Amino acid sequence: MKEQTLVEMKNKIEAMTRVIDFLLQEVENTKTMVIGHHQLLKQFPDYEEAEKQLIQSIAEKEVENVE
Repeated sequence: MKEQTLVEMKNKIEAMTRVIDFLLQEVENTKTMVIGHHQLLKQFPDYEEAEKQLIQSIAEKEVENVE
């Protein structure tokens, strides 16, 4: 291979590495935000009742989809 081709490949790999690093950081930021929101929601009154209703609703929809 020509040296120029190798340099271009190296540059593309470095650029893709930067993009992957950025995406990994964004995933970590999203995870942190979701955990924070979940902790906040748990503070609301009637959280446990709403959670039970949501679980029941999801279970009913799964039964409907099976039938």
